[in-house]
Amino acid sequence: MADPDEYLLNLARTEYREGLMSSDIERVMSVFASGVTEFTSGGPSFYGEEGRSAIRARLAALMERYLVELSVIIIAYEIRGNFGFDYGWHDYVLTPKDRGGEPKRYRTRYMATWKKTADGQWLINRFMDNLEHQPILLTDELAAISKNGPRLPSS
Repeated sequence: MADPDEYLLNLARTEYREGLMSSDIERVMSVFASGVTEFTSGGPSFYGEEGRSAIRARLAALMERYLVELSVIIIAYEIRGNFGFDYGWHDYVLTPKDRGGEPKRYRTRYMATWKKTADGQWLINRFMDNLEHQPILLTDELAAISKNGPRLPSS
């Protein structure tokens, strides 16, 4: 029998995905805790109610400009009582609504921590993502580090 908490986390992930794909901000926001910490790739971090406000504003801008297709690839859930986390990939296809043009495709790596509420609902209280990079063999990475030093973020 499946773990009931894992089922509820999958249900919340489904709400997140379907909210994005139907341009329903409230549906997406329903999976975020009131005190969410938000570490979205390519932007500053926000905490608590500012985190929710930043997520809402970014969603509004995204949904105003694009139709969103999202595939969520969950590697694993780890659940410890009323705390859990999951990690994996989000594959996006963003199709411009008004300007025409080709769809934009990209993949992010994500990790989210979840908090179980008193009524049994799971909400994201920390969210982090970053752009996925092309995979390479470890031997190639080690050779590049030896030659060039560590990879540093571009400014």
